[in-house]
Amino acid sequence: MKEHNGIIIWNQLHELTKLKKHSYTLPSLTELETRIMRITSMMKHKKGVSINVKTLKTMLNVSHPTISQTVNALEKKEYISRVNDPLDGRVTLIEISKTGKKVLEESFRIITERFIELSNYLGEEKSKDFISILDDIIKYFQELGEEK
Repeated sequence: MKEHNGIIIWNQLHELTKLKKHSYTLPSLTELETRIMRITSMMKHKKGVSINVKTLKTMLNVSHPTISQTVNALEKKEYISRVNDPLDGRVTLIEISKTGKKVLEESFRIITERFIELSNYLGEEKSKDFISILDDIIKYFQELGEEK
């Protein structure tokens, strides 16, 4: 029985990740463009640093041509801009433009509304149970990763 439940949990989480791709993709952007926008914004907002193309390529596990083409497309849409690293002029950093920030803010608003609606759909008790279960899942996989 435990093995069967484990497989069901894995399948359900897999289905959830497939839904996530559609739920978080910004309007008029591909999934990769959306991920680049989010990572670039997060790095600047949370860590106070801009990111370079090489780091993005490594984080996203994509080829150099793929990351270059995608960054070029975002720059053409005026969602990001390239700036020289003040510490090393040979390095080019990626930053979110004012237009890009507006797109991210709108996306965040939509996603927030979607999850508030989900919480309302589930109701107070199920929402709290779901949060508790997710906390347990995260803790389990964090502990599993620490064992390696």
